[in-house]
Amino acid sequence: MPKMQIVLGLVVASVVALSGLAAPAIGASSIEQGIDLQFTPPKGLCQVDPSRSKADQYLWTSLPDKKTAELTHTLFVDCLPLEQARKGDFSGKMPTNVIFLAVIPRTIDQTPPIPYNLKDLVSALVARDAPRYKDAKPFFGSRKETADVFALLGSDENGVYYGIRKFDKSGKEIGGGISIYTMIETSPILIWVLAFENTIDEAKFDRAKQLAAQLQAENSRPVTVNLKGLPHLAKKVQSCFNVPAGIGGKAVVSFKINEAGALEGTPVVIEQGGGEASEVIGKAAIRALQKCQPYLEFGLQGQFHLPFVIQ
Repeated sequence: MPKMQIVLGLVVASVVALSGLAAPAIGASSIEQGIDLQFTPPKGLCQVDPSRSKADQYLWTSLPDKKTAELTHTLFVDCLPLEQARKGDFSGKMPTNVIFLAVIPRTIDQTPPIPYNLKDLVSALVARDAPRYKDAKPFFGSRKETADVFALLGSDENGVYYGIRKFDKSGKEIGGGISIYTMIETSPILIWVLAFENTIDEAKFDRAKQLAAQLQAENSRPVTVNLKGLPHLAKKVQSCFNVPAGIGGKAVVSFKINEAGALEGTPVVIEQGGGEASEVIGKAAIRALQKCQPYLEFGLQGQFHLPFVIQ
């Protein structure tokens, strides 16, 4: 049976606006806001460090584009082409996969101002853009003879999601990405999940939603709750947890419980041991949390991190 430990945390979630509430120009009237974002990239992606090499500097200032690069907080790209470029080998292709995080500055004279409340902002964006992009389903897998196709894909408690697909003059899709607008504490955040030479599909949209949940979980603040219910919640989850015999590893899963005692959204693995066994444990942990709900009887509400460890 797995040994479980509980780590408490509260996600402070909000979203930043798009288009009409877009990022202001850098410069006058900016309100300085520093934030130390914690973010674990997917496997195969490495962090770009502009102080390390000219190759890093080039990627930092050119991805996703020069204007947006001024806001860059963190940039991750495919490890192999980055490592080759750092060694002076530029014969390979540019990175195919990019994750870009930017902190969008607030300004005193911003019109309209960026809201501080996630619920209000999500409602405003959906009300404004749902009529503009009536149905995002054709966005996936459809062939367009235009240069770019843009769509509102949806929203949840972690952010608002927009997609873009790029086509060449022949109508061939050459890539695209998903923009995530969210907020950590009071700082508006933009995440671009870009894929060059790859199509944008619903699987990538689902992955983008997982990244938004992961960002919120990794930057969560500790919260004080009634600890009496935690051992009982762990025991209940353990009763639903099932993995093959002889397996060993570790996975830490983040999940949110609402006032009704139910899960909000899908639990997310935010830390994982090495090897396939830990991956199996992480997936089994998510299934157990979903199967055992609701948790109303334990009087718990907020964001929690639950380690699943099998030795």
